[in-house]
Amino acid sequence: MGLRPHKESNMSFEKLTPNQKIQAANIDCMRHPKFALFSGHICMGKSEVRDDIPTAATDGKNKFYGTEFISDMTRKQLRYLVLHENGHVAYKHCVLKAYHDAVKKFGQPICNAAMDYVVNGLIEEMDPEFKFVERPTKIPPLVDDKFKGMSFPQVLSELLKDAEGAEASIALGRIKKGIDR
Repeated sequence: MGLRPHKESNMSFEKLTPNQKIQAANIDCMRHPKFALFSGHICMGKSEVRDDIPTAATDGKNKFYGTEFISDMTRKQLRYLVLHENGHVAYKHCVLKAYHDAVKKFGQPICNAAMDYVVNGLIEEMDPEFKFVERPTKIPPLVDDKFKGMSFPQVLSELLKDAEGAEASIALGRIKKGIDR
């Protein structure tokens, strides 16, 4: 017995509280044929909306969403955001020693950017026509086809090469704008 198709009503979605909107996006993702793979990570820890979070974050288990940051997001954009944070959890970006070592060696901005390129690339590879998700617009996600199918170390290596070149300040400025939280 498969999952029943989920009919959504954006009208009723608009009336939900911010925490209810995140819960709805979580449920949508768990019901999706491809994104259901994230269900275990979505169910792990807490998903909460807080006033003291400027954008969104995870500690590797819990997911936090800024009240103001998500206030104008559509349901499809919230799905993208929920999948983004749970992608970090799935890849263990916050808990594996290798990631912490890279941050210490190269700095948080460039490492966060590399992690974001990997997570966002996966989301968009799973929904290339944007039928289920939509890129958030407040802070556009870091996405670049040249990183398609690459791992965190591979993307980090490419970003470091870019940063060493003549356009170092431009590349790092773009990275910081996209991930400073």
